[in-house]
Amino acid sequence: MPALAYRGIIQTFVWFSPVLPDLNWAMKAFSGTVVPIIGIAAGQHILRLTPARGNKGSSENLLATTIICIICVLSIWFAVGAFPVRPTIIISGSMRPTIEVGDMAIVGKINPQILKVGDIIQFKTENRSIPTLHRIIEIQKEEDKKTIYITRGDANDVPDDPVQPQQVVGRVIFTVPKVGWATITIREIFS
Repeated sequence: MPALAYRGIIQTFVWFSPVLPDLNWAMKAFSGTVVPIIGIAAGQHILRLTPARGNKGSSENLLATTIICIICVLSIWFAVGAFPVRPTIIISGSMRPTIEVGDMAIVGKINPQILKVGDIIQFKTENRSIPTLHRIIEIQKEEDKKTIYITRGDANDVPDDPVQPQQVVGRVIFTVPKVGWATITIREIFS
């Protein structure tokens, strides 16, 4: 019965909140575990059998648990792109020496019309599952007035295939050196 009530509350919330984004499986799983954790912590705090006079430890534990859960949720939202910026770990040396392998690039969503030559952009292509992060070296206008971007990695000699505006994920805002090595190491272990 408690499981049905829990599931019913979640489903009711989804039905009456159609403005929520369609979350992927990772976010659904994460939010499905954080809410019960916070509920358990709050329940333990409220239903304590012993009086908590002068005992600040229990309220501090509840506060610490809540803060950690909020930080975890925000971190997951940041990683999956719920905010207008998202992190990208660099796994190839095509942008050396500007961006090294293991660096983390923070990519911000942007209107492709305001991009200019010299911007480093992230874009998706049909033949690659991982988005590419390269510098715009030329902007061309097609006969039908469509804009295309010619990109190339700083360490590459040959430009990429032309990038259409709808393929652009965003522009690099800044990079954080060497933060992505842990992710690369874990990926290599499990590959």
